[in-house]
Amino acid sequence: MTTPKQSYRVRRKLEVFYTGGPVRLSRDGRLLACACADEAKLVDPLSGAVLQTLPGDSEPLTALALSPNARQLFTASRSLQLRCWSLESGQALRSFKGHKAPVADMAVDASGGLLATGSADRTVRVWDVDGGFCTHSFTGHSGVVLRVLFHPKQLMVISAGDDAEVRVWDLVTKSCVAVLKAHFSAVTSLSLSPDGWTLLSGGRDSVVTVWSMRDFTKVATVPVFEALEGVAYLPHGTPFPGLPSSKASGGKAAGGKAAAAPVCFATGGEKGVVRLWRADTGTCVYEQPASLAAASTAAGGILELELLPGGAGLLAATQDCRLLFHTPTGANLAASRQLIGNNDEVTDMRWLTLGDNSSSGKGGKGGDQQQQQQQEQQPTHLAVSTNSDQIRIFDAATMSCTATLAGHTDTVLALDALRLPGTAGAAGTLLASGSKDASVRVWSLPAARCIGVGAGHVSSVSCVAFARRGGGFLATGGADKLLKVWDIKGLDPEADSPAKMRVTAAVAAHDKDINAVAVAPNDSVICTGSQDRTAKVWRLPDLVLGLTLKGHKRGIWAVAFSPVDKAVATASGDKTVRLWSLADGSCLRTFEGHQASVLRLDFLSAGTQLLSAGADGLLKLWSVRLSECINTFDAHDDKVWAMALSGASGDLVASGGGDGAIAVWEDCTAADADEAAAAAAAVALKEQDLANALQDQDYQRAAELAFEMRHPGRLLSVVRQAQDRGREEGARIMRRLAAAMAPDDLRQCLEYCREWNANAKNCHAAQAMLQAVLRQRRPQELLAVPGLSGILEGLLPYTQRHFARADRLLRSTYLCDYILGAIGSMAPEEGEGAGGDGGGAGQAAAAGEARQQGAAPPPGGQQQQRPRPVRALLGAAPAAPAPAAPAAPAAPAAAAAADGTGSGQEDSEVEDERQQGRQHPHGAANGSLQANGTAAGSSGSSSDGSDGSDGDGGSSSEDEPEDGGSGAQQREQQEAEPVKSAARRKAVPDASGKAARTPGSGKEAAATPPGRAAKASTAAAKTASKAPTAGKAAAKAPLAAAKAAGKKAAATASKAAKREAPATAVKKAQQKKQRRMSA
Repeated sequence: MTTPKQSYRVRRKLEVFYTGGPVRLSRDGRLLACACADEAKLVDPLSGAVLQTLPGDSEPLTALALSPNARQLFTASRSLQLRCWSLESGQALRSFKGHKAPVADMAVDASGGLLATGSADRTVRVWDVDGGFCTHSFTGHSGVVLRVLFHPKQLMVISAGDDAEVRVWDLVTKSCVAVLKAHFSAVTSLSLSPDGWTLLSGGRDSVVTVWSMRDFTKVATVPVFEALEGVAYLPHGTPFPGLPSSKASGGKAAGGKAAAAPVCFATGGEKGVVRLWRADTGTCVYEQPASLAAASTAAGGILELELLPGGAGLLAATQDCRLLFHTPTGANLAASRQLIGNNDEVTDMRWLTLGDNSSSGKGGKGGDQQQQQQQEQQPTHLAVSTNSDQIRIFDAATMSCTATLAGHTDTVLALDALRLPGTAGAAGTLLASGSKDASVRVWSLPAARCIGVGAGHVSSVSCVAFARRGGGFLATGGADKLLKVWDIKGLDPEADSPAKMRVTAAVAAHDKDINAVAVAPNDSVICTGSQDRTAKVWRLPDLVLGLTLKGHKRGIWAVAFSPVDKAVATASGDKTVRLWSLADGSCLRTFEGHQASVLRLDFLSAGTQLLSAGADGLLKLWSVRLSECINTFDAHDDKVWAMALSGASGDLVASGGGDGAIAVWEDCTAADADEAAAAAAAVALKEQDLANALQDQDYQRAAELAFEMRHPGRLLSVVRQAQDRGREEGARIMRRLAAAMAPDDLRQCLEYCREWNANAKNCHAAQAMLQAVLRQRRPQELLAVPGLSGILEGLLPYTQRHFARADRLLRSTYLCDYILGAIGSMAPEEGEGAGGDGGGAGQAAAAGEARQQGAAPPPGGQQQQRPRPVRALLGAAPAAPAPAAPAAPAAPAAAAAADGTGSGQEDSEVEDERQQGRQHPHGAANGSLQANGTAAGSSGSSSDGSDGSDGDGGSSSEDEPEDGGSGAQQREQQEAEPVKSAARRKAVPDASGKAARTPGSGKEAAATPPGRAAKASTAAAKTASKAPTAGKAAAKAPLAAAKAAGKKAAATASKAAKREAPATAVKKAQQKKQRRMSA
């Protein structure tokens, strides 16, 4: 059973590395420098793999030059910038502006210290490589300087331009020593002999001129009959075909001297073929075969021609971005290797198995046959059609182009391959191609020749498909909306000329272009997909319509039959893949996931999986049963137009697209599973070692294992266990860890601290580890950490937030300490009763008895202070506490409440006394102070003002008779004042100092500050001490007055809470007062 695929990886990728322009080969032949748009790419000449890419400046490169030791590369672009690159580091060593116009060519002398440049500004300049300055500047050309060349033996520079002149410049005298004129058009190529005394110049005037550098004279002129772009001097003794051997040229001249060897050279130009010439005879001694010549001519000719190191062959760069390595083999000069620098846009591709496929017929063991079949399934080559009229065959191992199929006259759009069941080991593979030239061709491989041509379509042939069993027919569809079936049974794979194929069936299949065609595994039906958003199933051999599959919202680009089920899959421009039943045409599955049109589709893993490619540059692997995407693969920068699977297993996948790249993918499911198992085992082993280290308290080893696993959670556990050892011991452990960290571990540790610091739960460990690192590491070491600024930017905000939270918490603890201390100061002291009021009444009574007995009052004239309320502690600080002034009427009020006395008459009297107090302010104040002083039991206090009273109370007491008040009126005022004090005490102030509402009164009661009450009590005591009374009656009078005032205050307080209309009570009191005054 086939194992389902899970993952693919790129085994080899052929990238775009040459887009035309200069090409330079190192002297050892191991490195190839190519211009790729604005970039310079270094390529391996053997495999075509890109080794290094040097970025550009967005302008195309115009010239390249490699140093003799291949350590430096010089580039020039249309931006007029010259750059010197170090190939070891890939960095630009220097950059400068060399000319006023783009540089057309560059050359480096044999020592590597001088660089010569020829520019479109008609100048030739020589530069010091190490210093980067210009040493020579030559002017004399009247046109663009196209070629420059250093003399290998002398300090001379040779230049050629489009003014048909060749000039020789002497670096010593800094002058032009010779002007060589023999051409009538632009001189495009120069070549020197190894000894430097023979110069070859070739131009677009179709001639090659041989010059002697000893006296700067013309030796010979050879017409080549084509415009030349490249000339290469062939050294004597190289094994090129047609050249004289060393023995043949070793004769003696008539004078007895050794005869000079003839000058031989190779040319390449607009014809696209390499030809070898002899200068002494002026004849062509070798020309490439016509087949290769036709292919090269279609490619557009040769742009560069260079001799390989050691004379092993020739390197030719063509206009279609191919690099051809021509190697002499006997009497031929064959293209041994082709590197495709730019495939442009890949339109289609197919895997090929080229070689002996004689499988059965011979008896053998079943195991040997199965192994042989597996080997046969492995493809050896890849056929690729690009945005050209040629088909290229690539070696699957090296990705070098081994053959080119030329025959179409326009772009090839579609390919399909069929392996023929050979009998005598000489069979091969058939390859079908459809092109924009409205023709179909069948190719025989590995012979690489066309054996059949089908002409019947009237427009582009966009899709082709072979029969799956036996290959008896070929189905094609195109932009003409026609579906045709071709008979290919009569084609001979060994034929030298193509035969005409015959159409066996044709039908107008769709209303729009046909984009895809597929043949069922049993060759019974054909499915087509069209731009009209439908897919149709046709029954063979008469192409009768069987089903029409509708459901896609845009055109269909690909169709594929399931290898095991009666189902067909379609890929559409609506970004979906659908699976249809061939029984009733219903849609079984819909696969969604691509972000653009799905362009290619195929089954794999015995029909259990699907692989699709889209215009989003992605390949997606789908599970048919789950309708889900298993994996996504990305290797392209543009649309993926082509995709090919190797057999039904799909172990190898090739993809190509609009970016010109070809990627070969291999199945790595088993390898990934093995790697995952090995990684899991390694992690488990490290986990056990970490646990053992923590158990043994070996924190250093535990931290090393945590860094190796690259897991912050493990390191966090190490830090927390170190903190559990205590503050000092934990800090010492973490300092040792920080001191032993490697530079990579230090950076990783700082990143972990940044992650931990973002969580309040782990911030303490992060700050502890960060503190240890900052204390143990020098600033220079920390500044050397890569990305330190980004790490600090992530640490600072959260660190500031954590410290702000800790500061708020610390300040909150001060309030708790204050509240606890205040609660302790409010505890009742010894001798106090359970009730505050009762205690106050008892103290007042005791004070009164003490005064009756003539005892001295408490020190300072004040009683013991009561604790402040909690409201005062939490709010604004209150004034100094009063000497128990509010507690004085508490006992009488309680007694009055117990007796139940009080009437509306008393309420009226209260209001009457209030009105009287308004009329006699001094008397009212005096009565109030006397009542407060009596309730506080402060009789007998001194009048020297030491008790805190002011002078107002005394003066009002003395001036009272002047207001016309009698003793009865004074007593009434004294009786009414405690009522007012009680009402004020009921309105207890809140924390803000404002008066609270009296319960049930509906009015705001006045708030009496404690300091004011103390002053009132003291003033009342002084007034009582100055009263002109004596004897026992005078001593009992304050007690009786206090008792009566208490009763009235209790009654008034209870009645005031029940009154609903205070204004009515005030009115009655005024009426009563008026009656009394009239009486």
